[in-house]
Amino acid sequence: MLVSLFVNGDSKFSNPHFIGNRSVITHLMEWKYDDIGNECERFLGPYGYGGVQVSPVNEHAIMDGRPWYERYQPVSYVIQTRSGNEQQFRHMVQRCNRAGVRVYVDVVLNHMTGGQQGLGTAGNYFNGHEQQYPGVPFGPEHFNGPESCPTENLEIIDWDNPVQSRNCRLFGLRDLKQSCEYVRRKQIEFLNKLIDFGVAGFRCDASTHMWPEDLQNIFSRLNNLNEEFFPSNSRPFIYHEIIYYGGGGINPNEYISLGRIIEFRFWKEITNVFRGHNQLKWLRNFGTEWGLIDSSDAFIMIDSHDLRVGHNGELGFNINCFEPQLLKAATAFMLAWNYGIPRILSSYRWKQIVKVMKYTDMNFLNTKRKLFIYRFLLINQSFFHFTGWQRSK
Repeated sequence: MLVSLFVNGDSKFSNPHFIGNRSVITHLMEWKYDDIGNECERFLGPYGYGGVQVSPVNEHAIMDGRPWYERYQPVSYVIQTRSGNEQQFRHMVQRCNRAGVRVYVDVVLNHMTGGQQGLGTAGNYFNGHEQQYPGVPFGPEHFNGPESCPTENLEIIDWDNPVQSRNCRLFGLRDLKQSCEYVRRKQIEFLNKLIDFGVAGFRCDASTHMWPEDLQNIFSRLNNLNEEFFPSNSRPFIYHEIIYYGGGGINPNEYISLGRIIEFRFWKEITNVFRGHNQLKWLRNFGTEWGLIDSSDAFIMIDSHDLRVGHNGELGFNINCFEPQLLKAATAFMLAWNYGIPRILSSYRWKQIVKVMKYTDMNFLNTKRKLFIYRFLLINQSFFHFTGWQRSK
Protein backbone atom coordinates (compact mmCIF):
# COMPACT_ATOMS: atom_id res chain seq x y z
CA MET A 1 0.00 0.00 0.00
CA LEU A 2 1.28 3.49 -0.89
CA VAL A 3 1.67 5.76 2.11
CA SER A 4 1.79 9.48 2.70
CA LEU A 5 4.93 11.58 2.31
CA PHE A 6 3.67 13.93 5.06
CA VAL A 7 4.73 11.87 8.06
CA ASN A 8 6.81 14.48 9.87
CA GLY A 9 5.51 16.85 12.53
CA ASP A 10 5.47 16.99 16.30
CA SER A 11 2.19 15.10 16.64
CA LYS A 12 1.00 11.59 15.87
CA PHE A 13 -2.09 13.31 14.43
CA SER A 14 -0.09 15.24 11.76
CA ASN A 15 -0.10 12.70 8.93
CA PRO A 16 -2.89 13.29 6.34
CA HIS A 17 -2.41 9.79 4.88
CA PHE A 18 -2.23 10.98 1.29
CA ILE A 19 -1.62 8.22 -1.24
CA GLY A 20 1.70 8.47 -3.08
CA ASN A 21 2.84 12.01 -3.86
CA ARG A 22 -0.57 13.70 -3.57
CA SER A 23 -0.44 16.86 -1.50
CA VAL A 24 -3.56 19.05 -1.76
CA ILE A 25 -6.93 19.04 0.03
CA THR A 26 -10.07 20.69 -1.31
CA HIS A 27 -13.01 21.79 0.80
CA LEU A 28 -16.27 20.94 -0.97
CA MET A 29 -18.36 23.15 1.28
CA GLU A 30 -22.04 22.17 1.52
CA TRP A 31 -21.77 19.69 -1.36
CA LYS A 32 -24.12 16.71 -1.27
CA TYR A 33 -22.49 13.37 -0.47
CA ASP A 34 -23.51 11.76 -3.75
CA ASP A 35 -21.95 14.69 -5.63
CA ILE A 36 -18.75 14.46 -3.59
CA GLY A 37 -18.47 10.78 -4.47
CA ASN A 38 -18.91 11.64 -8.14
CA GLU A 39 -16.27 14.39 -7.89
CA CYS A 40 -13.77 12.01 -6.26
CA GLU A 41 -14.17 9.49 -9.07
CA ARG A 42 -14.40 11.86 -12.03
CA PHE A 43 -12.05 14.69 -11.10
CA LEU A 44 -10.30 14.74 -7.73
CA GLY A 45 -8.83 11.25 -8.00
CA PRO A 46 -7.72 11.44 -11.65
CA TYR A 47 -6.19 14.91 -11.21
CA GLY A 48 -4.14 14.10 -8.13
CA TYR A 49 -5.95 15.58 -5.15
CA GLY A 50 -4.93 14.13 -1.81
CA GLY A 51 -8.17 14.64 0.11
CA VAL A 52 -11.49 16.35 0.49
CA GLN A 53 -12.88 18.21 3.51
CA VAL A 54 -16.63 17.98 3.99
CA SER A 55 -18.95 20.20 6.01
CA PRO A 56 -20.16 18.97 9.43
CA VAL A 57 -22.08 15.72 8.96
CA ASN A 58 -24.16 15.57 12.14
CA GLU A 59 -27.66 16.87 12.78
CA HIS A 60 -27.83 20.63 13.19
CA ALA A 61 -30.39 23.37 13.74
CA ILE A 62 -32.67 24.47 10.90
CA MET A 63 -32.48 28.26 10.76
CA ASP A 64 -34.52 30.87 8.90
CA GLY A 65 -33.13 31.34 5.40
CA ARG A 66 -31.00 28.19 5.79
CA PRO A 67 -27.63 30.00 6.18
CA TRP A 68 -24.37 28.07 5.83
CA TYR A 69 -23.52 28.54 9.51
CA GLU A 70 -26.46 26.44 10.69
CA ARG A 71 -24.15 23.48 10.00
CA TYR A 72 -22.08 24.74 12.96
CA GLN A 73 -24.98 24.56 15.45
CA PRO A 74 -25.21 20.86 16.39
CA VAL A 75 -28.40 19.28 17.70
CA SER A 76 -27.22 15.67 17.96
CA TYR A 77 -24.56 13.33 16.57
CA VAL A 78 -26.96 11.63 14.17
CA ILE A 79 -25.50 11.73 10.64
CA GLN A 80 -28.23 13.59 8.78
CA THR A 81 -27.83 16.98 7.07
CA ARG A 82 -28.97 18.60 3.85
CA SER A 83 -25.91 16.94 2.27
CA GLY A 84 -27.45 13.51 2.86
CA ASN A 85 -27.95 10.72 5.39
CA GLU A 86 -25.64 8.21 7.05
CA GLN A 87 -25.88 5.65 4.27
CA GLN A 88 -25.05 8.25 1.60
CA PHE A 89 -22.17 9.59 3.68
CA ARG A 90 -20.67 6.14 4.23
CA HIS A 91 -20.97 5.27 0.55
CA MET A 92 -19.26 8.54 -0.40
CA VAL A 93 -16.33 7.82 1.94
CA GLN A 94 -15.86 4.40 0.37
CA ARG A 95 -15.99 5.81 -3.17
CA CYS A 96 -13.47 8.56 -2.40
CA ASN A 97 -11.02 6.20 -0.69
CA ARG A 98 -11.14 3.84 -3.66
CA ALA A 99 -10.46 6.80 -5.94
CA GLY A 100 -7.35 7.62 -3.89
CA VAL A 101 -8.91 10.65 -2.16
CA ARG A 102 -8.99 10.84 1.64
CA VAL A 103 -11.99 12.29 3.49
CA TYR A 104 -11.73 14.74 6.41
CA VAL A 105 -14.83 15.75 8.36
CA ASP A 106 -15.33 19.20 9.86
CA VAL A 107 -16.35 18.45 13.46
CA VAL A 108 -17.94 20.81 16.00
CA LEU A 109 -17.10 19.67 19.53
CA ASN A 110 -17.01 23.00 21.37
CA HIS A 111 -20.71 23.78 21.49
CA MET A 112 -24.27 23.03 20.47
CA THR A 113 -26.83 25.60 19.23
CA GLY A 114 -27.59 29.13 20.34
CA GLY A 115 -30.52 29.94 22.61
CA GLN A 116 -33.28 29.08 20.12
CA GLN A 117 -35.49 26.00 20.09
CA GLY A 118 -36.87 23.89 17.27
CA LEU A 119 -36.17 20.77 15.23
CA GLY A 120 -32.90 19.60 13.80
CA THR A 121 -32.21 18.12 10.37
CA ALA A 122 -32.87 14.58 11.67
CA GLY A 123 -36.15 15.62 13.34
CA ASN A 124 -34.84 15.82 16.91
CA TYR A 125 -36.29 18.56 19.12
CA PHE A 126 -33.90 20.86 21.01
CA ASN A 127 -34.20 23.80 23.37
CA GLY A 128 -31.03 25.86 23.52
CA HIS A 129 -32.35 28.21 26.18
CA GLU A 130 -32.92 25.27 28.54
CA GLN A 131 -29.81 23.45 27.22
CA GLN A 132 -31.84 20.36 26.39
CA TYR A 133 -30.72 18.16 23.49
CA PRO A 134 -32.56 14.82 23.82
CA GLY A 135 -31.13 13.54 20.53
CA VAL A 136 -27.76 12.97 22.27
CA PRO A 137 -28.95 13.32 25.07
CA PHE A 138 -27.35 16.40 26.68
CA GLY A 139 -28.80 18.44 29.54
CA PRO A 140 -27.79 21.53 31.57
CA GLU A 141 -25.24 19.55 33.59
CA HIS A 142 -23.18 18.96 30.42
CA PHE A 143 -22.54 22.64 29.74
CA ASN A 144 -20.29 25.29 31.24
CA GLY A 145 -22.20 27.72 33.43
CA PRO A 146 -21.63 30.28 36.22
CA GLU A 147 -19.45 27.82 38.12
CA SER A 148 -16.82 27.80 35.34
CA CYS A 149 -17.46 30.94 33.25
CA PRO A 150 -16.59 34.15 35.15
CA THR A 151 -18.63 36.61 33.06
CA GLU A 152 -22.07 37.80 34.11
CA ASN A 153 -23.84 36.89 30.87
CA LEU A 154 -21.74 33.73 30.26
CA GLU A 155 -20.40 35.25 27.03
CA ILE A 156 -16.75 35.71 26.08
CA ILE A 157 -15.80 39.32 26.76
CA ASP A 158 -12.00 39.20 26.96
CA TRP A 159 -10.90 36.99 24.07
CA ASP A 160 -7.31 36.90 25.32
CA ASN A 161 -8.40 35.45 28.67
CA PRO A 162 -7.98 31.65 28.42
CA VAL A 163 -10.67 30.87 31.01
CA GLN A 164 -13.28 33.06 29.32
CA SER A 165 -12.31 31.89 25.85
CA ARG A 166 -12.64 28.22 26.82
CA ASN A 167 -15.39 28.17 29.44
CA CYS A 168 -17.76 30.86 28.18
CA ARG A 169 -20.11 31.00 25.21
CA LEU A 170 -18.84 31.73 21.72
CA PHE A 171 -21.37 34.18 20.26
CA GLY A 172 -24.12 32.73 22.45
CA LEU A 173 -23.55 29.09 21.44
CA ARG A 174 -24.10 26.70 24.36
CA ASP A 175 -20.63 25.72 25.54
CA LEU A 176 -20.08 22.02 26.17
CA LYS A 177 -18.07 20.90 29.17
CA GLN A 178 -15.37 18.62 27.71
CA SER A 179 -14.03 17.99 31.21
CA CYS A 180 -17.23 15.97 31.81
CA GLU A 181 -16.60 12.29 31.11
CA TYR A 182 -20.08 11.78 29.70
CA VAL A 183 -19.55 14.55 27.13
CA ARG A 184 -16.19 13.08 26.21
CA ARG A 185 -17.71 9.62 25.72
CA LYS A 186 -20.47 10.89 23.45
CA GLN A 187 -18.00 12.80 21.29
CA ILE A 188 -15.57 9.87 21.15
CA GLU A 189 -18.40 7.56 20.05
CA PHE A 190 -19.28 9.98 17.24
CA LEU A 191 -15.69 10.39 16.02
CA ASN A 192 -15.01 6.66 16.19
CA LYS A 193 -18.09 5.95 14.12
CA LEU A 194 -16.74 8.23 11.40
CA ILE A 195 -13.32 6.56 11.64
CA ASP A 196 -14.90 3.13 11.28
CA PHE A 197 -16.66 4.38 8.14
CA GLY A 198 -13.26 5.13 6.62
CA VAL A 199 -12.57 8.85 7.15
CA ALA A 200 -8.91 9.86 7.42
CA GLY A 201 -9.34 12.59 10.00
CA PHE A 202 -10.98 15.79 11.14
CA ARG A 203 -10.91 19.57 10.99
CA CYS A 204 -11.57 20.55 14.60
CA ASP A 205 -13.72 23.69 14.66
CA ALA A 206 -13.08 26.33 17.33
CA SER A 207 -10.20 24.44 18.98
CA THR A 208 -9.09 27.76 20.48
CA HIS A 209 -12.15 27.59 22.73
CA MET A 210 -11.43 24.15 24.21
CA TRP A 211 -8.79 23.20 26.76
CA PRO A 212 -5.88 21.29 25.16
CA GLU A 213 -5.90 18.68 27.94
CA ASP A 214 -9.58 17.91 27.26
CA LEU A 215 -8.91 17.47 23.55
CA GLN A 216 -5.91 15.29 24.36
CA ASN A 217 -8.12 13.03 26.45
CA ILE A 218 -10.66 12.72 23.62
CA PHE A 219 -8.18 12.21 20.77
CA SER A 220 -6.07 9.69 22.68
CA ARG A 221 -9.11 7.41 22.91
CA LEU A 222 -9.94 7.43 19.20
CA ASN A 223 -9.71 4.25 17.17
CA ASN A 224 -6.96 3.66 14.65
CA LEU A 225 -8.05 4.25 11.08
CA ASN A 226 -9.97 1.59 9.17
CA GLU A 227 -7.49 -1.02 7.89
CA GLU A 228 -9.60 -1.57 4.79
CA PHE A 229 -8.22 1.74 3.52
CA PHE A 230 -5.17 2.56 5.70
CA PRO A 231 -2.03 0.80 7.00
CA SER A 232 -2.37 -0.80 10.42
CA ASN A 233 -1.98 1.43 13.48
CA SER A 234 -2.65 4.63 11.50
CA ARG A 235 -3.84 7.51 13.65
CA PRO A 236 -6.42 10.06 12.42
CA PHE A 237 -5.20 13.30 10.89
CA ILE A 238 -6.45 16.31 12.88
CA TYR A 239 -6.08 19.99 12.04
CA HIS A 240 -7.24 22.75 14.33
CA GLU A 241 -8.90 26.12 13.90
CA ILE A 242 -6.61 28.29 16.04
CA ILE A 243 -7.16 31.94 15.12
CA TYR A 244 -3.86 33.62 15.94
CA TYR A 245 -2.16 36.60 14.32
CA GLY A 246 0.63 37.08 16.84
CA GLY A 247 0.78 39.10 20.04
CA GLY A 248 -1.48 38.15 22.94
CA GLY A 249 -4.20 35.59 23.15
CA ILE A 250 -4.10 31.81 23.03
CA ASN A 251 -0.91 30.58 21.40
CA PRO A 252 -1.15 27.79 18.79
CA ASN A 253 1.91 26.09 20.32
CA GLU A 254 -0.42 24.82 23.06
CA TYR A 255 -2.11 22.58 20.46
CA ILE A 256 0.80 21.35 18.31
CA SER A 257 0.91 17.97 20.08
CA LEU A 258 -2.74 17.49 19.04
CA GLY A 259 -2.27 17.78 15.25
CA ARG A 260 -1.63 20.46 12.65
CA ILE A 261 -2.57 24.10 13.14
CA ILE A 262 -4.46 26.16 10.57
CA GLU A 263 -1.93 28.97 10.16
CA PHE A 264 -4.05 32.09 9.72
CA ARG A 265 -0.96 34.29 9.41
CA PHE A 266 -0.16 32.54 6.12
CA TRP A 267 -3.24 33.77 4.27
CA LYS A 268 -2.94 37.23 5.79
CA GLU A 269 0.68 37.76 4.75
CA ILE A 270 0.12 36.33 1.26
CA THR A 271 -2.97 38.49 0.82
CA ASN A 272 -0.96 41.54 1.87
CA VAL A 273 1.54 40.81 -0.90
CA PHE A 274 -0.97 40.13 -3.65
CA ARG A 275 -2.95 43.20 -2.62
CA GLY A 276 0.20 45.24 -3.21
CA HIS A 277 0.78 46.10 0.46
CA ASN A 278 4.11 44.28 0.60
CA GLN A 279 6.76 43.37 -1.97
CA LEU A 280 6.92 39.96 -3.60
CA LYS A 281 10.69 39.82 -3.22
CA TRP A 282 10.38 39.51 0.55
CA LEU A 283 8.64 36.14 0.15
CA ARG A 284 11.95 34.45 -0.64
CA ASN A 285 12.21 33.30 3.00
CA PHE A 286 8.48 33.17 3.76
CA GLY A 287 7.62 30.75 6.54
CA THR A 288 9.18 30.19 9.94
CA GLU A 289 11.57 33.15 9.42
CA TRP A 290 8.44 35.33 9.40
CA GLY A 291 7.38 33.91 12.76
CA LEU A 292 5.00 31.26 11.39
CA ILE A 293 4.88 27.82 12.97
CA ASP A 294 7.04 25.03 11.50
CA SER A 295 5.97 23.76 8.10
CA SER A 296 5.54 20.24 9.49
CA ASP A 297 2.89 21.57 11.90
CA ALA A 298 1.09 23.92 9.50
CA PHE A 299 -2.14 23.71 7.50
CA ILE A 300 -2.65 26.59 5.05
CA MET A 301 -5.22 28.23 2.78
CA ILE A 302 -5.92 31.45 0.89
CA ASP A 303 -9.74 31.33 1.06
CA SER A 304 -12.10 29.55 3.43
CA HIS A 305 -15.80 29.30 4.26
CA ASP A 306 -15.25 31.80 7.10
CA LEU A 307 -12.96 34.24 5.34
CA ARG A 308 -15.14 34.72 2.29
CA VAL A 309 -18.00 36.10 4.36
CA GLY A 310 -15.84 38.31 6.54
CA HIS A 311 -15.50 36.04 9.58
CA ASN A 312 -11.90 36.07 10.87
CA GLY A 313 -11.04 38.69 8.28
CA GLU A 314 -12.07 41.92 6.62
CA LEU A 315 -14.45 41.89 3.67
CA GLY A 316 -12.75 43.66 0.81
CA PHE A 317 -9.30 42.54 2.01
CA ASN A 318 -9.79 38.80 1.67
CA ILE A 319 -9.18 37.35 -1.79
CA ASN A 320 -12.04 35.21 -3.08
CA CYS A 321 -13.81 34.11 -6.25
CA PHE A 322 -14.99 37.64 -7.07
CA GLU A 323 -11.38 38.44 -7.95
CA PRO A 324 -10.44 35.33 -9.93
CA GLN A 325 -7.08 36.55 -11.23
CA LEU A 326 -5.86 37.46 -7.76
CA LEU A 327 -7.20 34.21 -6.34
CA LYS A 328 -5.46 32.14 -9.03
CA ALA A 329 -2.16 33.96 -8.53
CA ALA A 330 -2.22 33.67 -4.72
CA THR A 331 -3.27 30.03 -4.90
CA ALA A 332 -0.51 29.28 -7.41
CA PHE A 333 2.02 30.66 -4.96
CA MET A 334 0.56 28.61 -2.11
CA LEU A 335 0.66 25.38 -4.13
CA ALA A 336 4.20 26.00 -5.37
CA TRP A 337 5.64 27.13 -2.04
CA ASN A 338 7.13 24.42 0.16
CA TYR A 339 5.24 25.13 3.37
CA GLY A 340 2.47 23.27 5.19
CA ILE A 341 -0.42 21.27 3.78
CA PRO A 342 -2.52 23.40 1.38
CA ARG A 343 -6.29 23.44 1.08
CA ILE A 344 -8.37 25.16 -1.58
CA LEU A 345 -12.08 25.95 -1.43
CA SER A 346 -14.95 24.95 -3.68
CA SER A 347 -18.16 26.42 -2.37
CA TYR A 348 -21.01 28.35 -3.98
CA ARG A 349 -21.73 31.84 -5.23
CA TRP A 350 -23.27 34.28 -2.76
CA LYS A 351 -24.38 37.88 -2.77
CA GLN A 352 -21.44 40.22 -2.37
CA ILE A 353 -22.57 42.74 0.25
CA VAL A 354 -19.60 45.13 0.25
CA LYS A 355 -17.49 46.86 -2.33
CA VAL A 356 -14.18 45.15 -2.93
CA MET A 357 -11.01 47.18 -2.68
CA LYS A 358 -9.76 49.07 -5.70
CA TYR A 359 -7.28 46.39 -6.71
CA THR A 360 -9.80 44.05 -8.31
CA ASP A 361 -7.44 42.55 -10.89
CA MET A 362 -3.75 42.23 -11.65
CA ASN A 363 -3.43 45.56 -13.46
CA PHE A 364 -1.89 47.18 -10.39
CA LEU A 365 1.05 44.80 -10.50
CA ASN A 366 4.23 46.05 -12.08
CA THR A 367 6.02 44.01 -14.75
CA LYS A 368 8.39 42.30 -12.33
CA ARG A 369 5.53 41.18 -10.13
CA LYS A 370 3.59 39.84 -13.09
CA LEU A 371 6.62 37.87 -14.29
CA PHE A 372 7.09 36.51 -10.75
CA ILE A 373 3.48 35.32 -10.57
CA TYR A 374 3.46 33.80 -14.04
CA ARG A 375 6.72 32.03 -13.26
CA PHE A 376 5.01 30.31 -10.34
CA LEU A 377 2.17 29.33 -12.66
CA LEU A 378 4.64 27.78 -15.09
CA ILE A 379 6.68 26.03 -12.40
CA ASN A 380 3.60 24.32 -11.01
CA GLN A 381 2.22 23.01 -14.28
CA SER A 382 -0.36 20.87 -12.51
CA PHE A 383 -1.82 23.99 -10.89
CA PHE A 384 -4.85 24.21 -13.13
CA HIS A 385 -5.59 20.52 -12.56
CA PHE A 386 -5.38 20.97 -8.79
CA THR A 387 -7.79 23.87 -8.78
CA GLY A 388 -10.24 22.77 -11.41
CA TRP A 389 -10.36 26.26 -12.90
CA GLN A 390 -10.02 24.90 -16.42
CA ARG A 391 -13.61 23.68 -16.07
CA SER A 392 -15.04 27.15 -15.46
CA LYS A 393 -13.84 29.01 -18.56
